Parts: sequence; structure tokens; C-alpha cells
Amino acid sequence: SKGGKGADGVAAAEEAVRVAALDGAIVEVLAAILDQPYFDTLRTKQQLGYIVFSGARAQEGVRSLVFIVQSASYDSKYLLNAVAGFVDGIEAIIANTPEKDITGFAQGLIDKKLQKDKRLAQELGRHWEEILPGTFRWDRMQVEAAALKKVDKAAVLDFFRRYMAPASPERRVLAMRVDGSAKGASAQGEREVAIPADLRKLRGAMDLLPERGFY
Repeated sequence: SKGGKGADGVAAAEEAVRVAALDGAIVEVLAAILDQPYFDTLRTKQQLGYIVFSGARAQEGVRSLVFIVQSASYDSKYLLNAVAGFVDGIEAIIANTPEKDITGFAQGLIDKKLQKDKRLAQELGRHWEEILPGTFRWDRMQVEAAALKKVDKAAVLDFFRRYMAPASPERRVLAMRVDGSAKGASAQGEREVAIPADLRKLRGAMDLLPERGFY
């Protein structure tokens, strides 16, 4: 019946929301797990640069983990290889993280998401973040908090092996390298990158960047 199809569509949509929210929650917890190890490895031990940062990013409908390092002593190729080396060791970092710590990271994120806005500007900003991309998930914080309650070590490990492990067919990496003029000699022979004039047209042609935001 027509009514039955409508019900199925709603159920499918709600299931998609739950799956997307769970993946997003895992990304946030994984970012919390890696924050200190990444800084300690690249900044403290390897002393690669004065800016070392890792974290979760939500942009243009895509959730991602970001690893940044900026240095005055090494060129971008060297830095990129250092980041790749760290990523290759993430599975061991997750495996060695106690379950109670992962639960603690998740709970900290839940508390932050469910905290009431202290200023009108905060509430207004949240609403505009839903209005501009046309997502209209007014209950986003509650949905994401519920997803975070389901995150455990097994879920994080499964996520890494599925989306981030070097041998995974579903792994997707966007690497950006920038060298200053002092490093120009090391970049000779590399192809120039063309900057698209119409970014909206480019986004529309890429399946990776949906027209609307997160679930």
C-alpha cells in the first residue's frame, strides 16, 4: 500500500541517520584517543614542527580525521611521510587504550553536546549550522549523544580497519602539501595544481561531497 511504502521510507531514513551518527561518533572518539599520541610522537619525540594538530572535522557533509604538522625545518614530503607512519600505527594505539578510557572519552563528548547553551549567540549559531546546508536536524546533539553511548573499543577498531587501514579498499585519503618559497627547490619538477574557478560546480560533480550536510 501507499501508506506502507511511506512507513518503510521513514524507517530507512531513520536507520540511515543512526548509522551516519554512529560513524560520526566513532570519528570523534578516535580523534580524542589520538590527540595526545599524535602530538607526543610528531612534536615531542620527532620534533618535526611547531604546529602539530589532529582532530575531527565536519565540513561539506563529510566527516573526517585531520592530521596537521607545520615545520620550518622539513619539507612537506618528509612531513607527509611522518604523518603516514603515524597513521599506520593507529591500530596499535587503539588496541592499547583501555576500554574505560574510551568510555571516558565518549562520556566527555556526551556531556559537552548536552550542555545547555550559555549565550543566545551559541543557540543561534547551532540553528544556522542546520539552516544554511538545509539539514534541519534540530535534535542533532541528542542524536549524536545517543550514538556516542554505543561506542566501544571494538567499534573503534572495526572503524579503523574498515576505513583507515592501509590495506582497506574503502580507505580514502586527501593529502595536501604546501612548501614555502625557501623550500621551492625541493618542489621542482612537480606538476602545478590548477585552482578551479567555480567551486560550487566542482562540488556538484563530486560524489564525495553531498549537496546537503550530515544526515
